[in-house]
Amino acid sequence: MTVRTTTRTLDDALIRATALLASVSESPRLDAEVLLSHTLNVPRSFLHAHGKDSLADNMREIFESYVERRLVSEPVAYITGTKEFYGRIFLVDRSTLIPRPDSELLINRVLDYVRTSRAVPARIADVGTGSGILGITLALELPSPFVRLSDVSDAALQIAEQNVKQYHLADTVVLENDFLLSNQTKPLDVVVANLPYVTEDRYRATAPDVRDYEPYGALVPSEHDDDGLSLYRALLEQLPDLLATHGAVFFEADPEQMPALRLAVTRVFPGASIHIAKDLSGQERVLSFSV
Repeated sequence: MTVRTTTRTLDDALIRATALLASVSESPRLDAEVLLSHTLNVPRSFLHAHGKDSLADNMREIFESYVERRLVSEPVAYITGTKEFYGRIFLVDRSTLIPRPDSELLINRVLDYVRTSRAVPARIADVGTGSGILGITLALELPSPFVRLSDVSDAALQIAEQNVKQYHLADTVVLENDFLLSNQTKPLDVVVANLPYVTEDRYRATAPDVRDYEPYGALVPSEHDDDGLSLYRALLEQLPDLLATHGAVFFEADPEQMPALRLAVTRVFPGASIHIAKDLSGQERVLSFSV
C-alpha cells in the first residue's frame, strides 16, 4: 500500500496516519505518534506542543514509508528498532521478541522477593534472554548483581550486547550462547526465564504482526511440543545442581499452562514454595518458587 499525502503540519500528518492505521492497529493514534516522533527524533510530547509546525517534505516521505510498513502489519517496535520496558528504552530487531508489558510483572515479582527475603542476589541468570530486557533491568534495579544472559540465538545476543553497552553494564553482565544453563557451573541465587511456550496450534492463530514478523524459534519451543512447556521442563531438570541455597526461580508462561507448569515444578522440587502472580488483566502470568 502506498501512502501519499499533501499534509503540511504535524497535526495533519497524525490525523491522516491515524485514519489509515485504524484498519490494522488497536492503537492507531499511538502508533502514528511513535512513528512521527521517531521520524523527527523528538519525544511524543513535542508533537502535542508543536502540532501546527510544518512537516518538511523529506521528513514527510520518511514518515509515510514507516506508515506503509505498519499498514502491512509490521510491528512499530521493529520499524523504530526500539521498545520501552520498565521505563527504559531497549533496542530490538526481528531476531528478538518485542517486550510485552506483562513481562514487567516478572521484574516486580523478583524485586518483591528481594525486599521480603532481605537476601540481595549476588548471581542471576536470565535464560532465553532475547534482547536482554529481563536480566538488564534486574542489573539496573538491584545493587550490583552479577548477571548471566544466555540464548541459543547469536543474532539475539548481539542485540542484547548492544543493550548491555548502552546501559554501561559490561563489567557485571555477561552473555553466553548456551542451551538453557548447560554451561553454568556456579550456584545461582535467582533464575528468570521467559522461554518459548507457544504451541504450534496457538502460533498459527496468532495475529499477523506476531506470526509474520516475530522470530518463530523465540515463540514456539518445538512443532512437536503438545503443551509448550518442553523447554521449561528441560530447564527444571538442570536447576537442582545449580540453584543456591534459598535460591528462587521466576517463569513467565500462558495462563492456561500454569497447572501443568506447577506440576512440572513439584515433580523436580517436591517441597518448593510456589506462588503464581496475575497480570493486569487478572490472568495468571508468572510462576515463581523458592527452595
